[in-house]
Amino acid sequence: MSGAAAHVAVLSVATTSGGTYSNLSGANSGDYSRDTDMLDTTSFEDGADRTFVPGLRGAQFDAGGKYVYNDTALGHLLSAHDNQTSVFVKWLPNGTQGWRFEAYVESIGISGEVDGLVELSCTLRQTGAVTTIS
Repeated sequence: MSGAAAHVAVLSVATTSGGTYSNLSGANSGDYSRDTDMLDTTSFEDGADRTFVPGLRGAQFDAGGKYVYNDTALGHLLSAHDNQTSVFVKWLPNGTQGWRFEAYVESIGISGEVDGLVELSCTLRQTGAVTTIS
């Protein structure tokens, strides 16, 4: 069984689905988590055991890294947040394969300490379906 080195990961952002994707410079962490709402279907006849069916799916992407002033992808994220518009994201954890999805910028932060770098963090909330890139 082989694994993938995270240092080859690519996170890129575009303003339209067919637009030009720009890599988020300075990004050094990414966490793409997908979930499904589980709807409780338990009735009196089920006794003490709950029963469920899957409901709506969703996903969010958390990214972090160094803040790079005038980065094109960061500009897309900041503009989308300010204007409450969506962006299109490609997350390729092994550098070539992964997912593409539309997302809204739920949060974005820029922080720093006296003995460290200025850092960026953001949470993107997926809207609609995800496309697998293989």
